[in-house]
Amino acid sequence: MLRSKEVCEILGISYITLRDYVKRGYIKTVLAGGWRFREEDVDRLVGFVGVGGLCYTLGFLAGGVS
Repeated sequence: MLRSKEVCEILGISYITLRDYVKRGYIKTVLAGGWRFREEDVDRLVGFVGVGGLCYTLGFLAGGVS
């Protein structure tokens, strides 16, 4: 299990952005004395986070951005 700070460092995002991703359902949390994240879930996001950000990429993949 990874802590929020570790996930932010791996993805290169801020805590506020991570919190937004959780609210939007892009990544799931496991409550264990605070937010924890499964490594598999973080690895799945690594390829999507980058130029344009995750929200744009997922919107594009879902057909939401033309």
